Amino acid sequence: MSSKLQNNEEILAQTFTDAFNKTQSAVVRITNLAGLFRLGNGVAETARDLFFGLDTVQQITMFAELSAPEQVGEDLQTVVGGLYTHFDNTEQHDSLLQAIADDLGKIESGFPDSRILRAEIDAWLEGRIQFQMGNYQRAVEAYSRAVNFSGRNPAVFLDRASAYSRIERYNDALTDLARVIELDPERQSQVVGLIQSNPSMHDYLNNHQNVFPTLVTN
Repeated sequence: MSSKLQNNEEILAQTFTDAFNKTQSAVVRITNLAGLFRLGNGVAETARDLFFGLDTVQQITMFAELSAPEQVGEDLQTVVGGLYTHFDNTEQHDSLLQAIADDLGKIESGFPDSRILRAEIDAWLEGRIQFQMGNYQRAVEAYSRAVNFSGRNPAVFLDRASAYSRIERYNDALTDLARVIELDPERQSQVVGLIQSNPSMHDYLNNHQNVFPTLVTN
């Protein structure tokens, strides 16, 4: 990359960042986050830092207050694609995912790709509901539907691994956890925490270290 092109991208990134920070408008925030994500991987982390720097209410409001999401449909898809795989299994993030799914449902006619993304999120949320109800096999089935839509969402693999562990399918759980590390190495502490929270799965890993070398813990 030439220094001139790099400088232009840095100027654009700063412009998008400043515009995001100066507004309370959901539309303007989404438009500027989309601009950052489109600049590429080097700037995507900046976009995520801006979003996750908002408090939970502001995060949800950014999607829930879009009165006409079809007007920013392309930007909305870009932002959701850049953010949603970084959500955790929390009540707040469930609410955020539901607000996003509602928005995606409103733009399906003009942006057909949003149907796939919404279907993935809907299945993911269904898995979490079933898990909370203690229906771990149904949770696995819902998470598996979500995986089939994308296969590149580490958060879904992490959730499915947790469900697998509850029905003592440790090989499947560890396979999913290895996939989590492959997709997002920064989730390693969550992976380790899940393994260590289940003594039987931890023992299974110790007996199959050659199968899961990336997951071996002390």
